[in-house]
Amino acid sequence: MVDLYYSLDEEDYCYGSLDEAVSAFADQHSIGLPQDYVVGDIIYIWEGTAKSFKLSDFWKLCLDEVSERAYDEVGDHINPWLLDLTPDHADELSTMMKMVMDIWADKYGRHPNFRLITKSKELKIKLEKNSEGYVIL
Repeated sequence: MVDLYYSLDEEDYCYGSLDEAVSAFADQHSIGLPQDYVVGDIIYIWEGTAKSFKLSDFWKLCLDEVSERAYDEVGDHINPWLLDLTPDHADELSTMMKMVMDIWADKYGRHPNFRLITKSKELKIKLEKNSEGYVIL
């Protein structure tokens, strides 16, 4: 399933549907923003493909923080602690950390609520019905 979001300015992809974006555009411009738009006008809205994240996508930041805190406590004496993990041990740690983080995030609803827009395209839209209806050109 493709996760799509929409933007009025090609920066803030905060609308979950094209209908919502067109409605927001109409609301903004009916209160005297840059110009009033009328039936038949052409507007541009951007559609972006979004990548969602799980908490475990950032698990390595935890390992980095542990290493930094340990270094703050004892300095160079931490070497080679956690730096000399075998590939098998590193894979096991990664699997376990990701699992624990995602179980916790699932339980408490704490997965990230932000997304990364990876692709976007401009949609050319003709307004109809007093800015409430539209046709994609």
